Amino acid sequence: MRFLLTLVVLAGLAFAGYRLYQQTLSDDAGASRLRDGHSTTPTLTGLLRASARQAFADSAAQTPPLSRAVPAANYHGAIHYAPNENLETIDAAAIAYSRCDHLDIAMYAFTDWELAQAITRFAANGRPVRIYRDREQYEHESRRGSYVANLFRGNRNIAIRVKGSMILMHEKAYSDGCMLREGSANWSPSGEKKQDNTLTLTADPDAIHAFETNFQAMWARPDNQIIQ
Repeated sequence: MRFLLTLVVLAGLAFAGYRLYQQTLSDDAGASRLRDGHSTTPTLTGLLRASARQAFADSAAQTPPLSRAVPAANYHGAIHYAPNENLETIDAAAIAYSRCDHLDIAMYAFTDWELAQAITRFAANGRPVRIYRDREQYEHESRRGSYVANLFRGNRNIAIRVKGSMILMHEKAYSDGCMLREGSANWSPSGEKKQDNTLTLTADPDAIHAFETNFQAMWARPDNQIIQ
């Protein structure tokens, strides 16, 4: 009797194992048919596998790429690109809406009328403007008859100095103490509107302080040419 009972238990276990094996084959075949574009009746094991794959995909989708993983606190500004954007309009508006008390400008090329007029309006209420220029570029513009130089001439609130050395002063930046403008765009109509250039505006205090410290060092060079 005990021998017969043992046979029954072993037979039951063998049958259960066989059914589990068939179920696994069915799930794998179903997955294969789904990959081939055929429909199949979902099974519990197949649904669990699909759910696990979907959970992994959802987790990956929620993980930000490197550019978005940078903490927002480290980014305080905006980057603009010409010619898709008119950088002249952005620069002019930044100067026009400034409520700070000074303007320090280091600009390699400066022939843009709109920006020159924005600067004279900034200086009109007594706020000082300092403009630092590259020697070779400034002399080139002067020989051609510079509208910008003529507009600024005699303005007591606008000071201009030119680097004494022939080594380029190639910056295109300014700060009013509250905001820093950096980028590749010179202040010329083509540089601001037609060429492939960048303009970055930031309110990061460390960046502003670094620029103004460097500007003051350039401004104080003993061999600078003082224009006005």
